[in-house]
Amino acid sequence: GTCYRRLDKVSFMCRNCKSMNEQSWPVILDVSTGHYSGGSINTSRLIKHIFICTGTSDSDKLEVAGGRSSWDAKTCVNLIRGKREAASAAVAASRSTEEEEKQLGAAAKKARMGSRAQDKRDEHQRAITEYATVDKCTDKQWTAIWYSICAFFFMCRIPFAAIDTTWFNRMLLALRPSAAKRLGTQARKRLAGEGLNELYADAVDETARALSEKLGKITMCIDGHKDGRGRSVYTLSSLKVGLAAFCKTVYALTNASTGENVAKHVADEIRGREIDVIAVVSDNTSNMLAMQEALNEEFNWLFYVGCAVHVLDLLIEDICKLAKIQEVIKDAHFVITFVKSHSCLHEEFLALKEQFKTKLSLKIFPLTRFAYAYLMLNIVHVSLYVFQTLLECSIVAYMSSAAQRRGGEEGAKAVAQIAKFKGTIKRGDFRKMLKGVHALLEPFSIILHFLEGDSVPPSWVYPCYQCLLDMLAKLPNDVKEAVGAATLEQVVDLVRERWLPSYHSRKVGLRDDLHLAAFALDPAVRAACSDSQGREPLMTQDVRDAVRNVLRRLSKSASSEVLEPSSAAFRLRASTEQHRLLMMSTAFDTYSSETSVFQSELKVAREDLYQPKIEKAVLAMLEQDPNAKNNPVKMLICKLTAVGPAAGAAFWRRAAKIMDSNLDEEGQKSHSLLCSRVIDLLGVVISSCGTERHGKAYKLIHPAIRASIGEEKLNRAIFIFLNLDLLDKERDRFCVDSGDFADPQSFILSVVEEHEKEQLKEMLRMEEEHDEKARVMLPVNDTEVRLEALAPAMLEEAEFVLPVGFKQIALPEKLDAALCKMKPRAHIFMRWEGSGWELGVLKSFYPNGVALKDDHGRKKKERGNFNVDWIKDKRGHTRDMYLNKERFLGGSDAPVGSWVLLVKE
Repeated sequence: GTCYRRLDKVSFMCRNCKSMNEQSWPVILDVSTGHYSGGSINTSRLIKHIFICTGTSDSDKLEVAGGRSSWDAKTCVNLIRGKREAASAAVAASRSTEEEEKQLGAAAKKARMGSRAQDKRDEHQRAITEYATVDKCTDKQWTAIWYSICAFFFMCRIPFAAIDTTWFNRMLLALRPSAAKRLGTQARKRLAGEGLNELYADAVDETARALSEKLGKITMCIDGHKDGRGRSVYTLSSLKVGLAAFCKTVYALTNASTGENVAKHVADEIRGREIDVIAVVSDNTSNMLAMQEALNEEFNWLFYVGCAVHVLDLLIEDICKLAKIQEVIKDAHFVITFVKSHSCLHEEFLALKEQFKTKLSLKIFPLTRFAYAYLMLNIVHVSLYVFQTLLECSIVAYMSSAAQRRGGEEGAKAVAQIAKFKGTIKRGDFRKMLKGVHALLEPFSIILHFLEGDSVPPSWVYPCYQCLLDMLAKLPNDVKEAVGAATLEQVVDLVRERWLPSYHSRKVGLRDDLHLAAFALDPAVRAACSDSQGREPLMTQDVRDAVRNVLRRLSKSASSEVLEPSSAAFRLRASTEQHRLLMMSTAFDTYSSETSVFQSELKVAREDLYQPKIEKAVLAMLEQDPNAKNNPVKMLICKLTAVGPAAGAAFWRRAAKIMDSNLDEEGQKSHSLLCSRVIDLLGVVISSCGTERHGKAYKLIHPAIRASIGEEKLNRAIFIFLNLDLLDKERDRFCVDSGDFADPQSFILSVVEEHEKEQLKEMLRMEEEHDEKARVMLPVNDTEVRLEALAPAMLEEAEFVLPVGFKQIALPEKLDAALCKMKPRAHIFMRWEGSGWELGVLKSFYPNGVALKDDHGRKKKERGNFNVDWIKDKRGHTRDMYLNKERFLGGSDAPVGSWVLLVKE
């Protein structure tokens, strides 16, 4: 190396790596060995640097290390030798591998280089490449594809990051290669940005459209719960009978959950649309009751009701706290817990369950589940024979012997648990009490789950709760004997305590004037609750007084503006409300008069519509369950289901169109006002179950994997998930119709070039104008309601008169796709119940049929074979129908469902 002197130090620089080594000065330059002592150079440092220098070759390092016994020298020699041996082994292995590959042959070499899965992927890739050469994606098509992708991610609750994964891109590449190229690398940001905003705007429009198409006004509902991260939130919903629309989420933050704070959130949602809201419903906790009182000071025209389902759940909990009933529930809980905690015993139970065809599994329901105690008792009651057979199995004897052999405190405890399990199942009083308590709680659970649906009008609450009181008086003797007279008296007191507001108790009763008045103004429900002689035991004086009180509330102005009592505006508002109350009271007196035309319409509806439906439903139920005749709850639910939740509102819609010649102009206005207010009243929602279901969506949208999502984006994602498909918008907008294959106009427009598309559109437009001339509506009276759920006697059905410009043709030999391709186009003329003969256009044919559902959502036996566009429906909305030759019949005497074929002359 080179030596540099610097005052009192000397530096040595390595020629290979240019590293500097500094030592103190003065030194004796001719001394080359030995440790630093008295100014000598430390050569060990210089030699050590040679061993670690990256620029020095291995041969030079070995030459320097030769003959030296230091640890650095030995380590350097070992490393160099090990490196040379590893290199020699790698060269030998490479030569061996090359020789083996030469000996394998072409087939074996191919098998080693690729697998079956790789060959399949290569084949798929070649097919995609061939498709990509002809696939073209226009801007409009890409807009529709991107919208579908966004809807898929939000509606299926898929994390946003999945859109940037390789597998999603592969899937899109297989479906539309040209669309995969447009996706780009910033898809996740677009999805969480413009995609979220676009679908949120559509969901807002969808919600407004869905609410506007439902009868009545909005019922606001609020419910508190926890989100996916355990934070306290409030969920607000807009409810109508048959519809629950999510509004927004409000985080409680550091504010206490007092009634005043909760009322502020609801008031903010009501302001600006006071005229569209009629009621506020919530559960019956203390802060929610305080919230209702606070809102009533500003919005005194609204109805404030408690959740009928929540009160019923509290009632069941109160009953289960009674001493005798609580003991049975504890025993049932122990039996289920014991079996589930021993895996071998549980497996034996599952095998016996399959053997005895028992469907219920062992479950311990959370305390927040409605009627959780009854559901647990029902499992033990239904599976009691399985438990009794389980005691005779060898696994129980083996568990007992194993516990005895174990000894000690744990063994004694296990022996005691097994003995308790055996004794509980074998105990006669347990089986007797289990049967009695199960029969006692079953009606409460049935009513609870019947009322928790979205399509429950307020007129059903009063008869359901009153039916529970009647049921307690008609319990079988074995149930009364098992439960005991004292316990039954306590149950009756609890029911009255939760239902009647005037009952002396600290608990607030559920019954409200709204429930009684809705029952009195719903003719269908009154018909379902009348006896065989036509008497109505539920129409008491309290019910009649409730109608007057409700009419007074309905007459108030929907304005939260606070006016001075001495001002002219206050006097004008009071005068308007008083006049409105007088109009509705006069109209209600006219409606109640036995000589009015409305009573005759009511009589026709009862005799020709409600009673036949009720009798038919009761007969069908008794055929399946003859013992249901002695069960008031099952009879009531059967009757209410037969008339349907919208029957009352349908009657008042019909009544609003009736013109009474005995009424003057003021009387007609009063009658129209009463009808509209009653329709709003029958549209009040009586439970907060819809909002509680909205609250459960938080854990679906906001799991731990998406903990970083912001509050605003979370609120919009939940809004999209809950509201986007309120009216099956996705099905109408994106699903492929079979008619597209029968008449491939849309497919043609998607693949032709731009210069050909305009010409083809013009041809299709001319054909649509030609078809539009065939849309001839039948003459309909101004007072007729088409396809409304009313009795045939209440409507003047049109006679069999062909539409102008059409002629009837004979029935073809086969009902197939040829009917949809006829020139001129084939039309169907069918008779409907309540609206006479209607005209439709045959759009497409289903060769394999399509599933049909009735009004209750149950599948029909027959499968639809044609898709028909009916003139009476909205443009673009079609229905699947089942057409057969047996119903091909015309004439005025043809039954409902008859049909004929027409063509344009």
